[in-house]
Amino acid sequence: MRWYSVLVLFCMVRIAPSQFDSPWITEGPFNAASYTPAEWPGSGVAQGSVFIVKGFNLGPSRLVTASSFPLQDELGGTSLEVTVGETKVKPYLIYSSYGQVAALLPSGTPPGEGSLTLSYGGKTTSAVSIHVVRNSFGIFSVNQAGTGPGSIQNVNSETDRPVNALFRPARQNQAVIVWGTGLGPVTGDEQAGLLVGDLPYAVEVFVGGRPASILYKGRSGCCAGIDQIAVEVPQGVEGCYVPVAVKVGDSVSNFVTIAVAADGAECRDLPVLRAEDLARVKQGQSLNLARLELMRIELEVDTGSMSAEAVMEAGFGAFVRYRPYELMRGTDIQSYWRAGAPSPGYCAVVPATSNEDVPLPLYEDPYSNGPAALRAVRLDAGPQLYLSGRNGIKTFTRSNGAYFGFLGGLDPYEERLSPTYLDPGEYALDNREGGAEVGAFTTSLTVPERPVWLNRQDLREVDRSADLTISWRSPNPEKEQVTVFALSASGESLPTALLCTQDATAGQITVPAWMLSAMQVSETYEGLPLGVLGVMSSTAGPGSFFTAPGIDAGVVQVAQGRARYLAFR
Repeated sequence: MRWYSVLVLFCMVRIAPSQFDSPWITEGPFNAASYTPAEWPGSGVAQGSVFIVKGFNLGPSRLVTASSFPLQDELGGTSLEVTVGETKVKPYLIYSSYGQVAALLPSGTPPGEGSLTLSYGGKTTSAVSIHVVRNSFGIFSVNQAGTGPGSIQNVNSETDRPVNALFRPARQNQAVIVWGTGLGPVTGDEQAGLLVGDLPYAVEVFVGGRPASILYKGRSGCCAGIDQIAVEVPQGVEGCYVPVAVKVGDSVSNFVTIAVAADGAECRDLPVLRAEDLARVKQGQSLNLARLELMRIELEVDTGSMSAEAVMEAGFGAFVRYRPYELMRGTDIQSYWRAGAPSPGYCAVVPATSNEDVPLPLYEDPYSNGPAALRAVRLDAGPQLYLSGRNGIKTFTRSNGAYFGFLGGLDPYEERLSPTYLDPGEYALDNREGGAEVGAFTTSLTVPERPVWLNRQDLREVDRSADLTISWRSPNPEKEQVTVFALSASGESLPTALLCTQDATAGQITVPAWMLSAMQVSETYEGLPLGVLGVMSSTAGPGSFFTAPGIDAGVVQVAQGRARYLAFR
């Protein structure tokens, strides 16, 4: 379900992104695990945490790392200086390179608004802002960018602690270790060595939205400024992409995911893979996967002084080969097939778009620019896909290895309106003679009656300090899943996105206030709040599978929903 197609409309009213002022520090400082932008809630560089800055000519062309204690405030010719009020401190360098530098902010740095400069080769950058806080935890992730599957270890024994993965899920009530940085300051000489021990901070860990029992929260025994939180997976939590977040005081971390299976076997809610596909992957075989989707989103604006509605209909297609490594890590599956959405029954806050390393792509090319180390191979299924229905034939054109077709309503790129196309009924999708790697196929699909968002009119704005309940009625609840999504933006940062998935039979889902606090407060642009809340249902289940020559497993789905502009306060 391409919930983020509405991002195209949402971004039409966004202010243009800022331009870099200098060739030196272009990004950061930010938490080395979460990469949380400065404008987001929960951002800031915590005392005693590892932070990162990015840019140009920040250090030597070859990476230089600190290899022993005591840590130094100069490494590879690079040094940093942080000024808060009248206090100046020298962070301890962890590594230095041409484009990126990591450093440990001393625990004694006073909290507050300050400035940071970097010196290398006898030259010093212009000062950039740094917001020093007591606590701001970030969770490391497998993709090293703070999203998707987390860097979380399953504790099987003292000597057996594998990184959690789709094929190595945790069990309920099992201990796991969450790796991150930013729990808070420590006492002692952190420059001289590791300071392991439980830290006295109010820490809450949520696994699948449920509080987890904490076994340890403090510095790791391996690395300067790196924290470990050991917790027990709560009873009743299960899924391939169960969200994990850490709250320290009032600060909420980034959200990552963990795979959990009640019996310790493979998790079972992967979006496209079946049991026989998993067996092949275990044997070291690659898989060719396909996803076809039709989407209809109705977007409304009703601010009292402004009232308007628009419909956008589109179709997508992707044919991709995954190597066993990518499937077993799960990173690519998360990025491409789920678009960051959690397993059914859960909610998470994620970036609404992303940098080139962690794609959350827009609708015109939903499968391009995958993580470089995990890039899947896009397959040729022919120059076009053809959708046939009661309103004629539409085509999806191949571009950059993916297929997209505008079907009706508002085309935000062409700025034109067309008659809508996706009426409820029967449709057929084919690729005529096929392509070099995917042969000719035809599959049928049904566009069902549209779901009803029951409490839509009651929601004029979202109070981030109170729980939010969304309710719906689906004409086909046993065959559909519902995604609740939200976007909110402030300043020039990327929007934050809330994603919840739930079986349609549930009829509602509640987002807790602590999670909403991780969303940005919405700004207003030309009278329009930069916030969107929406509900979409998508067909799911065995009936959505289809076959094609050259494809091991494929799904074809229909997503329909409604969204409205409103403010997050």
